[in-house]
Amino acid sequence: MMRGFKTTQGLPANPVQTKSHLDSREIYGKTMLRKIAPSAWSSKYGLAGQSMEQVKLVDLIWRGWDNQHLLALSHASYMSMIVCRKVNEAAFLQAVLSLVREKKWDLDDLASHFYKSQSIAEPTKSHPSVEEVKIHQAQALAKFLIEQVEPFATNMSSSSSPAQQEIDSLRAQLEAEKARNSQIAEPQQAPKRRRLQEKQTAPLPLVLKEDLVQRAVNPEHLGERVLLNQTLGHTKQSINSWVKRLKQTIGATKHDELTAAIARAPEILKDTPKDRVTLLRDKLSHLGCTVTVATKIRGPEMITLLLAATALADV
Repeated sequence: MMRGFKTTQGLPANPVQTKSHLDSREIYGKTMLRKIAPSAWSSKYGLAGQSMEQVKLVDLIWRGWDNQHLLALSHASYMSMIVCRKVNEAAFLQAVLSLVREKKWDLDDLASHFYKSQSIAEPTKSHPSVEEVKIHQAQALAKFLIEQVEPFATNMSSSSSPAQQEIDSLRAQLEAEKARNSQIAEPQQAPKRRRLQEKQTAPLPLVLKEDLVQRAVNPEHLGERVLLNQTLGHTKQSINSWVKRLKQTIGATKHDELTAAIARAPEILKDTPKDRVTLLRDKLSHLGCTVTVATKIRGPEMITLLLAATALADV
């Protein structure tokens, strides 16, 4: 959540500021007032007269002053936010709303016309308010739209999804490799020679590294903790700096294992099906990344963050 914002941050290029406006130019058909205008709605919720610099918004409103919601809010227009649980939910809702706005449809009128044309049960409440009637009509329209696309819905059971099938296949290969390795007897060596060889090679345990990778690229291996910081950026430099600092948290041995796995990030990404990459972006969001980072981050950096979060989960 943003704790207020400075007037110098996020402003469009060349804002025209006045005593009453942070930007007197029109963007999305509205100017940006310094204080929220008085109206029945803004007064009801205690927003009238409040400075726009002090309004606290979750970072779903990530486009700064250019965002039409902020412009509308300064003019006391109704505004609310929908909390999306996944990146694809946010992308879908944004796409639908963009199309509705392009059509310049009034959703209340649309829902009302639809409601009157259908045989839909009235609200159960005996004397519903105007707002309650609108909500009831909107829900009826939403239900109708879902019914239209329902025939195209596939079986979304995780057990039958392509991503899960790929995970199960990789897991079976790993178990088979473990079984083969356990059957190979270690050749007898002189104690001194064996100690010298171990000192020279000092290999990282392969099974542990593979286990780290498999859990990281499993979209359904989510855990219960928020492991990634919302202030974390999506650039390679910022992510690498953060990963280096993890050594103090996860220990040198685990950090070496993580570093070895990260070195294979491009290879891991190449072997990851495209449909699973989308699910992994959702996983980043679940682990604590902002929607912006989960959407914009490049593939190798995405794999790096997932590997790091998996290593953190073991601590």
